[in-house]
This record gives sequence, C-alpha cells and structure tokens, in this order.
Amino acid sequence: MFTGIVQGTAKLVSIDEKPNFRTHVVTLPDYMLEGLETGRR
Repeated sequence: MFTGIVQGTAKLVSIDEKPNFRTHVVTLPDYMLEGLETGRR
C-alpha cells in the first residue's frame, strides 16, 4: 500500500512484465515534465 503524498495522476499506457522487473509507461501532464530527465536502460 502506498502511504506517500499524491501530487497528481497520470494515464497508464502500458505495463511491461519481465522476470523480477516491471515497467509502467504513463502519460504525464505538461506541468509535470519540467526538469524530467530520461533514465538509463
């Protein structure tokens, strides 16, 4: 259960399941994109 502070919501686009790993792809509103950087794969 998540017990943190929710600052917004986003549309879930897809979930990629692999052994011991899961990736959630979401669409964020423009105001949440400032300062966001792509992580390493």
